[in-house]
Amino acid sequence: MSDGVSFDVHEVTALVGVFEKAGGGPTMAKVNAVVFKGAMNIKKDAASRIAGHPTLHRVPVSIDFDMYFSLKGPSAEIGPNLSRVQGNLAFIAENGSPTSAPFPFMRPAGEAEEPKFAQAIDDLAVEAIAP
Repeated sequence: MSDGVSFDVHEVTALVGVFEKAGGGPTMAKVNAVVFKGAMNIKKDAASRIAGHPTLHRVPVSIDFDMYFSLKGPSAEIGPNLSRVQGNLAFIAENGSPTSAPFPFMRPAGEAEEPKFAQAIDDLAVEAIAP
């Protein structure tokens, strides 16, 4: 995938590790669930935003996401799947070209999800320190 939206939750993963060592709090499964839900929300929002494009009718179904798990914690890469029909044209829609105005759909979807994602992570932190 390319030209997608991604969030780095490295700091959250470190915080979860501290809370888990202290005896409780959110588990990595809960953090994974928050990242998955955020990625799914961005995917759906981006698809609904590009659905109104006058010529790129297949781009909405090309939007997908991949979850990655590493020592830094979970992450998601969201964007058009280049192997799907019109997925390779999504970059032009998002950024425009010399002959086409931009039709942003990925960046606004990510920006709309950011405060919800931050709140969900904050809620996990509060859950971890609340008695």
